[in-house]
Amino acid sequence: MWSFFSRDSSKDFPYEIGDPVQQFNTKSIWSLFRGKRKGSNDEVSVFTYDIKNGSDIKLELARAALKRLKTLRHPSILQFLDSLESDKVLYVATEPVEPLGTHIGNLAAQGPQRDLYLAWGIFQITCIIISK
Repeated sequence: MWSFFSRDSSKDFPYEIGDPVQQFNTKSIWSLFRGKRKGSNDEVSVFTYDIKNGSDIKLELARAALKRLKTLRHPSILQFLDSLESDKVLYVATEPVEPLGTHIGNLAAQGPQRDLYLAWGIFQITCIIISK
């Protein structure tokens, strides 16, 4: 009977959490994992916040970030898919992402081509800021 009350609600989360993205984890309150949607195997990213080992201030920050992400709808902003909060962890599923530092480090482009690529990225960020 007690197993009913102590049921792990994270099993209801429709995403499988895969390998961690190491380059991201030390730079945020969030941990980033590669993931897949159960059933369809579509690739996603899963951000997690460890409630049990975090502070109340960081938990409120994580909840506020989640609330804001849910309300943002723009083609150039990260697409929110789903979330789940359990007693231990706050899960947020989004479209697949890669940390900017990792992506820039993996660019095969050199010289002027790389500069144009970076300028285009900065332009996209500026357009988002101006439109808000």
